[in-house]
Amino acid sequence: MKQKFWLFLSLALLTTAVFNACKKNTSGTGTTTASITALTCASVTFSATSTINVAYSATATVPYTGGNGVAYSAGTAISSTGVTGLTATLAAGTLASGAGNLSYTISGTPTSSGIASFAISFGGQSCSMSLVVNPTTSTTASVTTLTCASTVFGATATINTAYSSTATVPYTGGNGMAYTAGTAISSTGVTGLTATLAASTLASGAGNLTYNISGTPTTTGTASFAIIFGGQSCTMSLTINMSTSTSCTSQTGFAKLLCLCDAFKATLTSTQIATLQLSYTFSNIKTWSNLPASMSPRLGLKLGNLSSAQLSAAKAIIEAMSGTTTNEGYDEVKQLWLADDYLSINGGGSTYGSGNYYISFFGTPATTGQFEIMMTGHHKTVANTYNNGNLISGTPHFVATEPITWT
Repeated sequence: MKQKFWLFLSLALLTTAVFNACKKNTSGTGTTTASITALTCASVTFSATSTINVAYSATATVPYTGGNGVAYSAGTAISSTGVTGLTATLAAGTLASGAGNLSYTISGTPTSSGIASFAISFGGQSCSMSLVVNPTTSTTASVTTLTCASTVFGATATINTAYSSTATVPYTGGNGMAYTAGTAISSTGVTGLTATLAASTLASGAGNLTYNISGTPTTTGTASFAIIFGGQSCTMSLTINMSTSTSCTSQTGFAKLLCLCDAFKATLTSTQIATLQLSYTFSNIKTWSNLPASMSPRLGLKLGNLSSAQLSAAKAIIEAMSGTTTNEGYDEVKQLWLADDYLSINGGGSTYGSGNYYISFFGTPATTGQFEIMMTGHHKTVANTYNNGNLISGTPHFVATEPITWT
């Protein structure tokens, strides 16, 4: 009987154990997977900044909420997109029961500047981390644009007058770096001037460069300066004006003639001066004729193409080199011009007339060296040659008239 009791008790205990086990199983198994309710990539923090082409190793900390307190293992590497060359790898850890942070190890070398993005998924949530990759830290002054078209000059420039002023050139995209003074840049077009960059520090963004302009412009026209700075280049253009106050009345002789030559050139453009002032060569100085210019081309500037101010200045030179004796010299030149004008309107046509006479300089009028001034046209040529301030020749000199008489 006793044995039956113990057998019955053992069966009862076994039945209870099986019942309890079955009861536990019907209530569901225990959760073993890490999970969260939110993953906030917008609030990610990185332990270091990143620069293009520089090896990077840092930690990204990503906040979450709704953690279930379960441990999790390290993840696999996630490659960056946008800016490539980096990976993000989840570090193993245990979730908080509630809010906490995930840690990702970021490593690699970014291949460009911009945004490196990492698409991460964890615990049923996903988002994209964004790491800013900076451009190379520069130690050299640089700009993104240089606008010579907007250059402002501190003063106007006049031919044969010493010039000293500044040119202000706008730029954008300055990187805030300091820069030293530049070397002198010689002008082209109109020569005789230089532009030199003044030392300063770039703004972080838009600002102005300052160039010191100095020298004496030799002609009228445009003085151009080709400037290069901070990876950009452009050309500054300074207008050289004609003289507005040249007066030679107080001078005499050769000094007055030189003054008149400079005054005439001051009224001309650089293109006109290049046509007027030619080399002193035999092939140039022999180019004259008593025939109309349409039949025998001349060198120099055509009087008929000059403005009234330019023509007055040219005639003053012709008067000074011809002389002022009554009915001789310049008086004779004017009478022959009148004869040519009469011929032009009385059957000769447009190839005749005082406007078809030419003036030229062979060599540069100066107190030293040799040069010739020639005025030539139909039936009148005057050519004087000077050497070191002295008249050494008055040939060729031709005079005739057509018609013989006129009213």
